[in-house]
Amino acid sequence: MADRESLTSPGRVSGQAPPVSKHCVNQTSRGETIIMALPNQHPQVRRTVVAAASRTVPPVVRATEDDVPNVARLVAEAFCPLRAAQWVVPDPARRQAAIAGRVGILVEHALRHGHVDLLADGSAVAVWLHHQWPSAVPPNLNAPLDTECGPFADRFRTMRTWFEAHHPPQPHHHVAVLAVRPERQGTGRGTRLLRAHHQVLDAGGIPSYLEVAGIRGANLCDREGYRLFAEPFGPPGTTLFYPMWRMPGCRALAAQQTSDLAHRSAKTPVTPVRSFAPGRVSHAGHR
Repeated sequence: MADRESLTSPGRVSGQAPPVSKHCVNQTSRGETIIMALPNQHPQVRRTVVAAASRTVPPVVRATEDDVPNVARLVAEAFCPLRAAQWVVPDPARRQAAIAGRVGILVEHALRHGHVDLLADGSAVAVWLHHQWPSAVPPNLNAPLDTECGPFADRFRTMRTWFEAHHPPQPHHHVAVLAVRPERQGTGRGTRLLRAHHQVLDAGGIPSYLEVAGIRGANLCDREGYRLFAEPFGPPGTTLFYPMWRMPGCRALAAQQTSDLAHRSAKTPVTPVRSFAPGRVSHAGHR
């Protein structure tokens, strides 16, 4: 995915595109439409600004079909270092391509049954699925895996089985993927993407759900109001995924509380909650 400096001719639809500048993608506000293209995209794509830029993070824009290849590469680049990814695709020479193939399937599905938010510099992405009744994920989502993932398709299916086993049945919006380019991690980009849609969820009274890799990610999501509600899971001896649920408006409560997760070391497993009831998500003494 592109750094901000390599964007080509971003500008507002209402007028002629200004000269390329590393700052011009920040000259936007929520609800505007901008014309921009990431590398390897032609023609330029109109995008709606979902959240205006902050001082350090570019605006959040709504992704389109044209973004699918770039989003798939970004996610593969971010996920390849995870031990779980190494378990799914043991061959390092084929890992990134296999993961990108799998993610591409998911992103295309999300564009039909949810939405995809992208930072305007292409450094981070959030893939959201809108789960109503019935689930937004159809049974045939695994069908293209043999073509896209080759000999690793069975391990991708195994991972999906684990994820489905922990997925709550209640209507919600699901963060199916949250990924930041490795060199931009730790700069608030993932948080920015979450908060952009949390505003919508809080206004509509809609809960959200995610599975986050590792205790550090669980700490970050805990601060945004997510609470662990089931046992962490993952391939034996690899990265654990923490299933977490957020009730609308929970970030304000989280900011007032001292998180138990924040006081645990990366080597100390979180004590999981054994059961989950809709609207009542608790973990280690807090809700």
